[in-house]
Parts: sequence; C-alpha cells; structure tokens
Amino acid sequence: MADAVHFWFDITDPWSYLASGVLVRIAAEADRPLLWQPVQLGPAEPYSNEARQRHAARDLQRWARWLGEPLVDAAVDPARCTEAMRRLLTVPPAKRGTVACRLLREVWGEGRDPLVAVRDLQPSVETLATPSEAARRAGVFATPSVTVGDEVIWGLDRLHFLRRALGLPSAPEPFARPAEEGHRLELFHDFASPYSYLGFCQMDRFEEQTGVRPTLTPILLGALFRDVGTPMVPLMAFDADRQRWAAQDMQQWAAWWGQPFQFTSTFPLRTVSALRVAIQEPKATEPLYRAAWEADLDVGDPAVLHRVLKQANLPAAELIEGTADPKVKEQLRINTSRAVQAGVCGVPSFLVDDAHMVWGQDRLHIVAGLFDGLRGGGP
Repeated sequence: MADAVHFWFDITDPWSYLASGVLVRIAAEADRPLLWQPVQLGPAEPYSNEARQRHAARDLQRWARWLGEPLVDAAVDPARCTEAMRRLLTVPPAKRGTVACRLLREVWGEGRDPLVAVRDLQPSVETLATPSEAARRAGVFATPSVTVGDEVIWGLDRLHFLRRALGLPSAPEPFARPAEEGHRLELFHDFASPYSYLGFCQMDRFEEQTGVRPTLTPILLGALFRDVGTPMVPLMAFDADRQRWAAQDMQQWAAWWGQPFQFTSTFPLRTVSALRVAIQEPKATEPLYRAAWEADLDVGDPAVLHRVLKQANLPAAELIEGTADPKVKEQLRINTSRAVQAGVCGVPSFLVDDAHMVWGQDRLHIVAGLFDGLRGGGP
C-alpha cells in the first residue's frame, strides 16, 4: 500500500481548519489514505511581537478569502478544544476525518462550541500526550503539519510540496494580471535573508505576468528586528526540529522556483555596505543577491564587494566610496524606519498600492490577488 498521509492538527489552530479541506482534496487526487492526528504542540514561534501578530491576523483572513472558506473570529475555549480532541481519539485515525472536518468547520467557520460536533462521542481515557509525542518523534513541531514517509511539511502555504511528494502535477501557477492598470508595488528587502533572495528572483516573472514593476527599497534587517522586538538571528532561536525544517524549506522553495541556491557559509551576512550600494545603484541588487546566495561570496567583505560590482560592469570604486556618504547612510535609516512604521516584520515584504503589506516570498499569489481585491482561488 502507498504511504498514508498523516495530518497533525489542533482544533485551537485556525490554520488547521483552512488546511483540512485542501488536504482532503490532495489525498483523494493521489488516492492515498489520510490519517487524522489531533495533537497539542505549543506555539509555532518561540517569540512574538506586535508586528508579527498583526501580520498573522491579516494573513489568516487573506488565506480564507483566497480559498473561499468562511472564517469567524472564534473565541475558542482551550479546555473544551482539548476535550473535543480527546473524544476524537476514540475514532480510528482512518475514519476520523469526517468528524474532524465537521469539528474544525463548526469552530472556525461557524463559531460554535467544539464539543457540539463530538457530542455523541465518549471521552477517551487516552491523553493527547501520546499522539503529540509521536508527532515530535516524526519531526513535527507545529500545526498544521503533514508527514508522508520521512518528509515533514508544515503549513497551509507548503501543501504544493505535498503534491510534489505524492507525484501529483505541481508547478508554480502564473500570477494573476490585474484587471486595471496603475497599481504600485514596493519591495522591502535585505541581502541578509535567503528568503529575500528567493523573493527578489521572482520579480522579473512577476512583472512579466502582472505588468507591475516593483520599486526596490533596501532596509537594514537587523535594525528592523531590534525595533520590532525580534531576535537578531531568528533562525538561532528555533529548536533543532525547526532548524532542520528551515534548511529543507529553503532548498524546496529554491527548487520550486527553479533558482540555484547555496546557504552562505558566512551567515549571518554583514550587508550594510551592500545595501548602501543598492541605494545608489539598484542595478547592483541582482548581482549582489546572486553572489551571496548562489556563489557563497561574503558581500560584507570590501574586496568581494568590489569584485562583484566590477564583474557586473558597475563603477565599483565609486559606489563603495559612496557608502560613506552621509546622505546614503541616512537614506538606509529612513528606509528602515519607513518599513517599521509600515508594519514590516521580515523580508521580503511587499507594500501593495501603498496600503496593503504582505510578508514572504511564499505570498506572491496574495500580492497579485490584492491588486484586484484578492479574488478567489487557491493553491
């Protein structure tokens, strides 16, 4: 029998609700058993701040609209959700899906008491510790997650990786072209981030398909993290499972976009000078990203920076000398301050029509959708 797809979910997690319907369709298309595993794993992030909380709330609503799913602002009772999941444990995993889907929809689509959907089930003597420990042994650190074989896929926004793992047709969808012209897009970025590199590398394709050319705004990510209350190197704040997942995730996204990628051996990168160069000459942005995340060159080294610019047929000496210009330094500070005020919590971040902030190279379909009020659709 082909490997079953294990779905690790938590009733208190609205992302589990949104992922459930997509997963049912994918498993049916692949003709794979879908085994439902209620778990309690704690928060996905080891830290939080106001900027990230605002982003998460916006992102959740946008995904619900994108999928065409109802979503209410449910004030869930954790104790009652725990009891509902314990009752789910009395149903064999292969038969648990119907009840679990109803439970998730009643809580997050209708705002109902979680115990209503499982009222006919008796409480289980088994605690959630057993399946939760099984999830951790499988490398699962947060919900919603899917495992198939040895592969761990976390998040609604990565379920196209599940399609690929199951041998289903999977390729990046074209970005939707706006119905009207005149839209604006600003990209806040820093060479320090591998995800910023991956996002920047999609800008030519994005412009070709949408007709919208992004304005590039270099910011100093470390200064932004300091101002919004994020660890200077977030990757180092993750536990071992999350770090392993992050390493795999970068490689998967690079393969998905068809981009060469090599994690830099000089992480975290020093990018102040490179950012000041990009402020003076936006044409330097692409060769600097490719040097850092394809060729594993330390763009924080003045000699390397000079060589990369010279090879790109740019005035290397002049641009590097310009990094000491007070006006250039001030512009980087202004850009970073603007990003903080606009609600940026990481890079790449996209400001759509001066009104809507979107974080992540994995949200470009949301960016394109916002040009037309986020038309319905789905991954």
